[in-house]
Amino acid sequence: RRVRRQPDIAQERLRQKEKRGGASCVGFNEMAPPPTLHNGGVCAQCGEAANKRCVGCKRYNVHTYYCTQEHQKQHWGTHRPACGAKAAASPSPTVTAAPPAPPSRAPPATGADGRKCARCLQPCGGGACRVPHPAHLRQDMGAMCGAEGFQQFYRCGACGGQYTVLSGDGGGDARITSGPKYCFNGAHAASPLALSDERRIVPNTVHLSSGPELQRDIDALPADVVTLTISARPGEGYNPAGAARLHRALPRLESLQLVDVHFAEVHLTHALTPNVKKLRMQNLGDDCAFHVTLPKLREVTIHYLRPEDIDDQGRSPGIDGMLAAAKKLRAFDSYKLWVGALSFAGNSLESVDLHRSDGLAWLKIWAPNLRNLGLQGVYGLSRLDFLDCHSMQSQLPPGHVIPHLEVNTTNSNLSAQAKRSLRNHPTAEKAGHQHGGMPTEGMFARMFGGGGGEGSVDSDWGEDDGDESEDDDFDEDDFNEHTDDEEDEDTGDDEDEDEDEDED
Repeated sequence: RRVRRQPDIAQERLRQKEKRGGASCVGFNEMAPPPTLHNGGVCAQCGEAANKRCVGCKRYNVHTYYCTQEHQKQHWGTHRPACGAKAAASPSPTVTAAPPAPPSRAPPATGADGRKCARCLQPCGGGACRVPHPAHLRQDMGAMCGAEGFQQFYRCGACGGQYTVLSGDGGGDARITSGPKYCFNGAHAASPLALSDERRIVPNTVHLSSGPELQRDIDALPADVVTLTISARPGEGYNPAGAARLHRALPRLESLQLVDVHFAEVHLTHALTPNVKKLRMQNLGDDCAFHVTLPKLREVTIHYLRPEDIDDQGRSPGIDGMLAAAKKLRAFDSYKLWVGALSFAGNSLESVDLHRSDGLAWLKIWAPNLRNLGLQGVYGLSRLDFLDCHSMQSQLPPGHVIPHLEVNTTNSNLSAQAKRSLRNHPTAEKAGHQHGGMPTEGMFARMFGGGGGEGSVDSDWGEDDGDESEDDDFDEDDFNEHTDDEEDEDTGDDEDEDEDEDED
């Protein structure tokens, strides 16, 4: 009898505690186990393993874990602005949580097995499955200001649809005025989705927008965030006033996008963010203290950056350090990256696109699997070297065959040495595609003139120009000084294990 009464006594004590004000935050005394999609996370307060979640966040697909209620209380002051329930009740200009599915009058039906929709994460059954366009997959297609307000045009990288977002002054009341309002609008999916189908709400995804509270929201990020996007509010664009700092531990972060937001510091290392594989940076500000050393980095995009740490040889230690650490890099894409010299070395590297690298004069590459090289709008490339040997060569499989290499040199000015390097490459051929570019791109190319004389564009490397002069001496030690040739020691993962992580 005593055993049967104990649960009632405990519940009564809990109700009395709540009446005395013991619960001071949303979902404070409601702890729920993580969904079946996850095996828990890390405590947002202490960083230890945790399997309890803030219910206020759970209702809005925001995952914040705690190991104890005491740690939830201690962390409430920091977590409160980013709590999913608070964000819904009083929207913050800097926090965008994944919205729940629209309410349905029919009771939610989960079926006999209690399954949830693999696409919207809501119970399968009544009501439509609606997935908003993922912020981390949208592609900027331009903007314009009209009588109705500021219009931004996007293409959804998940569904392929193009849509327009209209916002008033200061970025308020943003709404989709044309194009598909949802990335997906249809029936629920009870079965697992194909890995290629990105029309879904991704758990552990956070989107922050610029504003006066941005730094506070960055500091309050849950430790288990996997996908993070920080971008300018609709209608604002890049604002040089104010500067945020990203320098904190996010051990599960895999994809990071920093778009049109001024940063004073971006600090990403193996100790703080060891699992980042995809990094996109656009308009960070030239005064940004840039320190990125990520061994697992696979994709890098840098648009509009003139690093302040350029040395006398035109090198940026910050950029060089990032490339030296990313030995498994597969794709590098840049637009208006103002550096004078770049060195790439990696057996996995397949694409290097340096569109409008106006100041680039020196380029060295070891990439036995390179398939695409973009040099469009590179106005003064004096030296291009494809290295014949490297310490990474021993890691290639026996009988490795160099793939075909497509090279885009539209509106570029190449020296005689750079042309010979392209002609001597065993598989290089002219690319059949090019960037659209601005009308001024060709004008600037003619102004620089290159080796073809003033007023001409010297980008044709297909035929021998008759200049057989010897190449300048190449200092291998200087290359090694900026390119770390040691094997990756801090991950301990071989290529097969990394491929399995990608498939997961």
